[in-house]
Amino acid sequence: MIVGEIIADKYKILRKLGEGSFSSVFEAEHIYKGNKVAIKFDTDDVSKALIENEINIYLYLIREGVKNIAGFKSFGNLKSNNYIIMERLDCTLADYYKHYHHNRTLYDKKRDNLKILGMLIKLIKQFSSVNLLHRDIKAENFVFDQNKNLC
Repeated sequence: MIVGEIIADKYKILRKLGEGSFSSVFEAEHIYKGNKVAIKFDTDDVSKALIENEINIYLYLIREGVKNIAGFKSFGNLKSNNYIIMERLDCTLADYYKHYHHNRTLYDKKRDNLKILGMLIKLIKQFSSVNLLHRDIKAENFVFDQNKNLC
């Protein structure tokens, strides 16, 4: 994808945020509202199948009424690449522990850890309640929304 390109007739690609084994993620901005989103694109045939599966899981979770899904907005296809548009969330659980947690008092660390553990258990229970199993549980795959809830 090219910086400046318009996706879904309303999101302008601003910059590449990162690239993993199975996708590339870009920051984009709604051209009318100005809010930022993240757009994940597949990169090859394997990632195409993985993103299609991810889209189906998001839709299933929404149908089942599962809360705290990381800002899923839309999905589509551009130039034979599948994409997912998600709310732009900046702080992963890994980022929190790397940048913020170490500056806290011991009491605050314990309190925060218990709160985060409770949110993680709740999320995992929600997946389990609709017969899904998260196979990649790690700090980088959980993000905080604007209300400081873990998604």
